[in-house]
Amino acid sequence: MKYKLLRFSLLSMLVMLFGGFSLAAILEDSNNEQTETLTPSTTSGYAELTVTKEGTSGSGSEMVISKGNIVVTSDKGYIKDHEMTVYAGGSMTIGFKSGVKAYITKVEMTVKNYHFVKPQGWKSVYTNDVTDKINSDETETFTTDATDISSFTVSNASQGKTTVKVIKVYYVVDTDSGGDEPTTSFRDIKLNLMEHSELLTESPVFITVAEDGTIGTTESADEAAATIKGKVHGSYGSSNFTASVPVQGCVKITYATHDYGN
Repeated sequence: MKYKLLRFSLLSMLVMLFGGFSLAAILEDSNNEQTETLTPSTTSGYAELTVTKEGTSGSGSEMVISKGNIVVTSDKGYIKDHEMTVYAGGSMTIGFKSGVKAYITKVEMTVKNYHFVKPQGWKSVYTNDVTDKINSDETETFTTDATDISSFTVSNASQGKTTVKVIKVYYVVDTDSGGDEPTTSFRDIKLNLMEHSELLTESPVFITVAEDGTIGTTESADEAAATIKGKVHGSYGSSNFTASVPVQGCVKITYATHDYGN
């Protein structure tokens, strides 16, 4: 895949446990296709997700999770402790955050106990419903030639539950600006966690940045300039720290810790 360097962003996530600095280079592919991978089945992947509603175990209820531009919902879902499940008779929908104009070109899913019914309008390597694939990890790929599909919905069978391990979404952003290239604005994010340990709650915290650089928080993930999560580690700052920023493309965040930072 060919990429072009749009610009060096001035975005700097300065996590000052013992000092640190980063300079992020934003890369975007030449045809504006992007990917987002959600991995709820691993510790690191689960930590990257924003869980708005976790649903309920046993029979499932409304579940809402997101990462980057992507939002995943289920009417009978459950996610907790690195496991995501869609229960019998429920469905799962992959779409975009509010304000993101894009269309989906391909969806790859790795699941266990496959009870999903093949969605209409999508091409698949399998010609039939894959309800006979039980007790094993299976990866299914769905594609479409359409350029106006902004969501992907798959339904679970009336019996059985499907455990979702990995979701990879390929999509194209519609810049709708008339320009040659998409542009994105960032503000520097400078956050000293030694002085703001109250932000280390072991749950996602949505950070805002005012024009003068003042750091604040918000209840809405859509309004966040960054999402951080960590745990107070004595006088050393944070342990199990993660930081993410909503960008169209790839971004690198470098931060300093007590013994290692990258």
